[in-house]
Amino acid sequence: MFKRILVPTDGSDITQKAIETAIRLAGSVGATIHTICVKEPFPYGAISEMQPTPPQDFFDAQERIATRHVAAVAEACKAAGLDCQALTVEALHPWEAIIEH
Repeated sequence: MFKRILVPTDGSDITQKAIETAIRLAGSVGATIHTICVKEPFPYGAISEMQPTPPQDFFDAQERIATRHVAAVAEACKAAGLDCQALTVEALHPWEAIIEH
């Protein structure tokens, strides 16, 4: 039936419920979980030079947050004895990155 289950995450409470459901489903059918967290791009623009956060600091913070979110899913999968592939990507619209993946 299901071989791969995609679980987008943003670290929210509602996402946690989806993760738990996906793990139960994956465990019952022997599927692999693929988790993705979409990072926001730096808000370049006319006022970006006046941003209080330099671009690299922004990118680093986004990566830390996204990595923490997918690592939480990977840990939950590991505890359930499931394989998990984790990915962080940058996109203007999260839905586009999710569909592309």
